[in-house]
This record gives sequence, structure tokens and C-alpha cells, in this order.
Amino acid sequence: MNKCTLVLLLALANGSTFAEDISLGIAGWEKTEAGDHKGAIALLKKCIVEGNLTPASLASTNRNIGIEKHWHSIATRWPPNGGG
Repeated sequence: MNKCTLVLLLALANGSTFAEDISLGIAGWEKTEAGDHKGAIALLKKCIVEGNLTPASLASTNRNIGIEKHWHSIATRWPPNGGG
């Protein structure tokens, strides 16, 4: 067994190899910036399910969902007191 094969096998056995896909998270954040809070939350949740995220990306995505839920709650009650 050559050295490269051994390194690859050790990496796979270690579980540290991820085929991470954060494209749905990026699309979700674009919806955040556009003000589409419900759409952003849906894409961010889908990213968690389908993205095979690293622990760091999972934490960031969950944080972004929290930010979105906060902004969505503000957007749904604005203007305060019916604007008057």
C-alpha cells in the first residue's frame, strides 16, 4: 500500500472528510438580504438536512436561522400599533 492510499484511508476512517454543500445556506442568506425571511428560513433548514455540514457550518446555519426568526418576528409586527 502506498503512502497516499494510507493517508486517504486514515482520513476516511477518522471521519474528518466532509463533502459539504453550503449552497442552500448561501441562497438562504441572499433571501435574508432581500427581506424574504420565510424563504430564508426554509432554505437554511433545507441546508441543514441536505448539506452534510461540518460542525462549524452547522453552527453558523443554526445561528442564521435564529437571526432570521428574530427579523421575521419584527417584520410581522411592523409598524407597531398599526402604524398610528
